[in-house]
Order: sequence, then C-alpha cells, then structure tokens
Amino acid sequence: MSDPTAAPQGAHPTAEQLSAALAEQFPHPWATPTEAEAHWQESLAPELGRLTDAEFAAQYQRNWPVVADESLYLNHLRLLPGGARALTGIRCRGLDPDRPFVDVVAVTPLPEKEAEWTEVARQVAAPYAAFAPRHVRFTVPGPKAASLSLSRLPRTSHWDSVVVGAPVREMNRRARVTHFGRVALRVPENMGFYPRYRAEYDALYAGTPLHREYARVESEADLAESLATGLLFEILVDGAWAGVASVYRDGGFGLRGFVVQEMFLGAAYRGQGLGSAAQQHLAQALISPAGEGDVLYGTIHAGNLPALRAAEGAGRQRLAAQLFVGLDSAGS
Repeated sequence: MSDPTAAPQGAHPTAEQLSAALAEQFPHPWATPTEAEAHWQESLAPELGRLTDAEFAAQYQRNWPVVADESLYLNHLRLLPGGARALTGIRCRGLDPDRPFVDVVAVTPLPEKEAEWTEVARQVAAPYAAFAPRHVRFTVPGPKAASLSLSRLPRTSHWDSVVVGAPVREMNRRARVTHFGRVALRVPENMGFYPRYRAEYDALYAGTPLHREYARVESEADLAESLATGLLFEILVDGAWAGVASVYRDGGFGLRGFVVQEMFLGAAYRGQGLGSAAQQHLAQALISPAGEGDVLYGTIHAGNLPALRAAEGAGRQRLAAQLFVGLDSAGS
C-alpha cells in the first residue's frame, strides 16, 4: 500500500535528533540538555522499536483486524507536506476498537497556531483513513498548552491527560501544607485493605459516572506488585484509614523517576485539602529510594480539577498536556 506521507530514504531524523528536538520542546529546569536528551531517548525507545516490530503489528492486527496490511499497525516516521517530521501510530482509546485515534508521539517542529495543529492532524491522519480515526493526539508542552484555545479547533477537540511532576528532592524543600500533621503513610503488611479500596471506587463511580474517564481502579495484582517493591502505602488521616498511594519506577515524557500509580482518598476525606498533604508525605517517603534528579510524576485528566489542585499544592508542575484534535463531528 502506497503511503504518500512516508518519509523518503534519508528524510528520517535519527533517534538522537528526535530526542534533541523533544528536549528543546519540553525543557525541564532541573535537567541539563544532555540529561534531558538521554531521558527522551529512553522514553522514545519503545515507540521507535515499533517502527519495525513485526510481532507487535501482527498481534495488534489480530486483536483489531481492520486492514490486511500489517505494516499499517506499526509506528511510522512521516515527512509532512510542510516539511515537519512526525512519529505516529494508530491506537484505540481504552483499547476500545470503536474509539480509534492517531497518536503523534513526536512532531518537529511543533505547530504554533490552532490552524496549524488542525492541518498537521489532518495530514498525519490521512494514511490511517481505513481505521476511521476520530482524533489525533498530540503531547503539548505546558506553556504552549496554556495558549491554545479549544474554540479555534475542530468541534470535538478536547484536552485529555495533564502531565504533572517535580523532582522528589525539590518537593521536600517546600513548606508543609495545611493538614500535613493530620496525615501519615504506612506500608501495609498485606492486601487486606483492597476490598475497602474497591468499594470506595465503586461508590465514586456510582455517584459520579464521569469519573470513569478520569481514573480507573487499580487491580489487586498491580497494587501487589508495588507492595512487593515497598512503594505502596495506605493513607491515614487522624490515625484512620483514608486511602491508598502507590508509585512505580519508570521513565516517560522525557522524565525519569517515580510514576504515580494511585493517589486515592475515600469519600469522607475528599474536598478538605488532604490530597496535597498526602502527596507531600509520599514525596517524603521517596527521599531514600530517590536518586539525584528523580521526578515524581504522572498524568491527571484535565477535567479532574480537584486532583490537579492537590498535585499542584504539593509542588508538582504542569509539564505537558495531551490534546485530542477532532477529525469529524463524532463524539470521542
């Protein structure tokens, strides 16, 4: 199958060039350019591997048999008509085949005005027309995200996850927030808390169905893995069980350190400013395992304003945001 946007031989940027471009697009004040480029190389490695991973493409096709050409399930480096280069792949939201979108892992240079984001979205989506994607996802640097207006983008465009993070050691230099003294963390002896945690989530989903889009309940097996590494904590407020916090070591978005897997407070403890205190305690618990420059980061849905406020209250910054640019009038 011919792909008019596939980059010709010699037009592909190298992994080093792509990493350097991303390090410049997403500057982090705590990392030197050399460190940032190394972190981006680590973050990009899995996506670059999918340029040629035939097994990945074959399995993806078996699970989502839309087209016969397996190569379309691979990631692709594309040279766009305006001269930009993009690393793209076809994906499904929540693994739901009825919610296809094109993921722009990287694009250089970045679009500027809303009309440019819309045009780049149209260009990168064209080779995936057989999948009928509804959106194109971009990861947008924090300052640029703040300047974009959804009203100037196609109707179904929307913000999704916001990447928030800060170095562990920097978070621990901040003044303690209100209620810090009421909160404590403890490493549980076992997973006995899990039924209560699950019941709290079920009640939240029942009362606020939209929250299913904001956060998902973690499986017992996944949380048990964090427990095995000593990175799972029960949150206590005034000595009583109040929720769960967990992290795992990983890298992504040009960052390296600890990813927030779960930060959950039960209904009786939400809306009181306790989330920031719990996150400061989490950063404190990570001082020992954290290395120089390790970051506590994760993604929070743009619509989950209480969670964003709690993260920012603890010292985490909005580093990037994921923008879904609409391709048609269908819902997401």
